[in-house]
Amino acid sequence: MKSIKAGLLTVAIASAGMAPNSAIAQSSSPSVLVPFATLCDATSRHHMELCQFLEAADEVLGYERAVSLTRDPNSYVVVARYGDDWSVYARGVHRLPSQDEEGSWTTETREITRRISPELAQRFTASLAWRGKLEEPTATAQPSEICLDGTLETMAIKGSDLKSGEDPKTVIRQFSCAIDPDFAAMRLDFEKLAIEQDPEMAKFFPQAVSNLSGLASAD
Repeated sequence: MKSIKAGLLTVAIASAGMAPNSAIAQSSSPSVLVPFATLCDATSRHHMELCQFLEAADEVLGYERAVSLTRDPNSYVVVARYGDDWSVYARGVHRLPSQDEEGSWTTETREITRRISPELAQRFTASLAWRGKLEEPTATAQPSEICLDGTLETMAIKGSDLKSGEDPKTVIRQFSCAIDPDFAAMRLDFEKLAIEQDPEMAKFFPQAVSNLSGLASAD
């Protein structure tokens, strides 16, 4: 696991901190490679959980989602290696109507840290099946969707052999509102892994509950 293939480590970020009427997603969800220094500068590093992993861990595969207009905490799932130890780190966010005031919402969160075996980490990276695209889109797509909540999706990798950007060992992708279907499938794999490590996370990642991968059952 010293070198994880680039496609398995690629990270996707969907960022839209603009006003709802100006944050527009494109139909093909084009992505932009973002340098680590840009993502985790002095201003934003305190708001991005991925930054601490990308800075300190030896290898990282992960994603993070922020919804700026709701002001909810960011949700994330990260698989990271420190030395010889692999772990899954996750935070789920669940919004539900408040019982105190009509039209208001209550936000519930759950955070987990679970040690996993190197074998499980290897099976997980292999299960991603190169879903992440390394190439940039060649054609400019027409806007087809308006981002209403300032959604930010981040997928990132550290420890790859991808020769791209300022740091060839750290690769981060940024999308606008809508995430590419390949990266969306990768995100579900991360969420499934979190649920397999802690079934109570199913409440926070409901889209990932069906067709769980079964990776953890082999341990």
